[in-house]
Amino acid sequence: DVPSFGQEKTHWSKPMRMLTVTCGHNSVLGGFHFEFSEGGRWGRVRYQCCKAGGAPVTFDPRGQLSQLVSPFDGTYCPTARDASGRPQYGSSNEQTLTFDRDAWKWCIGSHCSADTDVASPLGLVTKTWEVVN
Repeated sequence: DVPSFGQEKTHWSKPMRMLTVTCGHNSVLGGFHFEFSEGGRWGRVRYQCCKAGGAPVTFDPRGQLSQLVSPFDGTYCPTARDASGRPQYGSSNEQTLTFDRDAWKWCIGSHCSADTDVASPLGLVTKTWEVVN
């Protein structure tokens, strides 16, 4: 029994902790909506889960502002492997992401990461680009 779902945290924090939201393995929460009765007698959540990872997804907005689009934006796919076995990536915008074995850096053209020995560029963040899944 919930005495009240007023705006004060003391009214909703304990009931919220009692509600369970489970998406399962390799899933993430995609939507969440809290519902409660007007009398404050019950509360529940409706939620939607999505699979994490999988095929790459891109958004292709219409009417985008060119000043908001980086020349590095695009979908990069493996095209080959270098001598160390690391993948080389080509993109839809004619850019390539490769590992420079002499400098120990991942580079798109002359724009490179800090020194690293990682086999995959996933998660790298530089001043001009970052690699996300």
